[in-house]
Amino acid sequence: MMRFRKILFYTLVAVYLVLCPLTILYALGYVLKPGTEHGITRTGVISISTVPPGATVYVGRSRYTEVTPTILHDLLPGSYEITLWLKGHASWIRRVPVESKQATVLERILLLPDPLTSRRLLLTAFDQLIPLPGSPLLVVGDGPRLGDLRVYHWKQQEERLLVASDSPWASARLLNVWTMPKSTVVLARVDTRNGVRMLWFDAKDKPVQFIDLSDLIPDRPDMVMWHAGERYRLFALREGRVSRIDVAKRAVVPNVLDGARALGVIGRSLYVLTEESALFRVDAEGRAKAVGMEEPAFMRALRGLRGSIEIVAATDELMAFRAEGGGLVVSRPPYRLTEQGIRGVQWSEDHDLALCWQRDRIGLIEPAQELVPGTTATAQEGDQDAVLRARRVLGGFDIAGFDSPETPAGLTWIYANGHAIEQVFWAYHDAYILFRDDDQVFLLERPLVGAPRPIPMVRIHRHTEIAYNDEAGTLYYLDPEGWLSSLQVVPRWELLPLSSLRSFDAHAEAHTDELPRGTP
Repeated sequence: MMRFRKILFYTLVAVYLVLCPLTILYALGYVLKPGTEHGITRTGVISISTVPPGATVYVGRSRYTEVTPTILHDLLPGSYEITLWLKGHASWIRRVPVESKQATVLERILLLPDPLTSRRLLLTAFDQLIPLPGSPLLVVGDGPRLGDLRVYHWKQQEERLLVASDSPWASARLLNVWTMPKSTVVLARVDTRNGVRMLWFDAKDKPVQFIDLSDLIPDRPDMVMWHAGERYRLFALREGRVSRIDVAKRAVVPNVLDGARALGVIGRSLYVLTEESALFRVDAEGRAKAVGMEEPAFMRALRGLRGSIEIVAATDELMAFRAEGGGLVVSRPPYRLTEQGIRGVQWSEDHDLALCWQRDRIGLIEPAQELVPGTTATAQEGDQDAVLRARRVLGGFDIAGFDSPETPAGLTWIYANGHAIEQVFWAYHDAYILFRDDDQVFLLERPLVGAPRPIPMVRIHRHTEIAYNDEAGTLYYLDPEGWLSSLQVVPRWELLPLSSLRSFDAHAEAHTDELPRGTP
């Protein structure tokens, strides 16, 4: 009996000496793995959240016990096929890398309804849609005249004629329009019996009042811009000269600046780029002040741009300059990003990233803060660990096959199979990319893992424009038959309160400028 007790005692001691260290190592994230050095390796985790939540998680063919949001613990380094399934929604399947001592974060994954269901908004077919970005208004039309246009307020779900049928402007044919983000003001170039006229109007006014600015603005201005909060003050560029137009007073201050190439608006300030590549800030009263951006490499990059230039500004210090021929320069290293073909630029919500696109591909711009001294590389390039960390933030996205040796640091092509890409938007607070390619709209997952494929969303009417509002998570478009329709891209309950939209009209009404009476 005594001998049996000794055997049992020493057996328990041996088990304790073996299991206790293993238990401690397991608690610290280490597991035994055959074939590795010393048989021990550090595990990783995958954190997953979905919209809507409650999706079933499969790792390979094994079903995980919890639903999203959840964390998959104690995964050996390697690659795992993750499947997310939710009834009534399309499945999400990706091969996800796991690294030792690292967390792979898959957050804000949209599980789209299957099938997608759009909503018809109006019982009239149209052939054109004019978005007013950042506002709750859309302008739609079923003909070329101003009298054929209607204003739709998607927040209030109301429609009305833009101009009464007995208005002298109802028969005017629309030629061109200028709009600005977060503004309901429209500048329209129209053809009338008395010739081509430049008309100013605010689409939110009831009724809309038209002001003829033909004597103040040249017939074919190179650029016209205004501040969203200063709707009665416009800036026009024509043949290198910037003029300030006061709509309320019907007055013009000519030659605010000479030798200008481009205009851009940030907040309540206008920025002007001159032929000598100098940058000026112009306030609402037309006072100009030089902006110090004298980095030699940046100045050389600006001078290399050909033709007219569009300024797409994120902040006072972070801007993109897109040339008519498609060349692109940003105000942070590596400055020059591409020589040609860029059709547009969109900054992200936090201004850390930007999208740019060519006819057939979409790129992600990640400006660096500075260049590594004595080299042409950015600080991001100089720190390989930083690059690896950045790729983990993007979920280990593999850029092979998209970038060429000529692609500079800071620009990554994330999609390269387009045909005629025209409009690109950030969606769901920069987690996704919505874009119009030819007559179809696609949703592209911002690179989480692998090279995600674009998801077909809807087809649109004869290459008309689309409108997307990220605050509402809703896409507005004309379907192939011309019906104004909407598609909820992000579930409404997942969105932040629409405080900015609810206060939009109040913000516009807060301005005390009065329209001149007796306008035609």
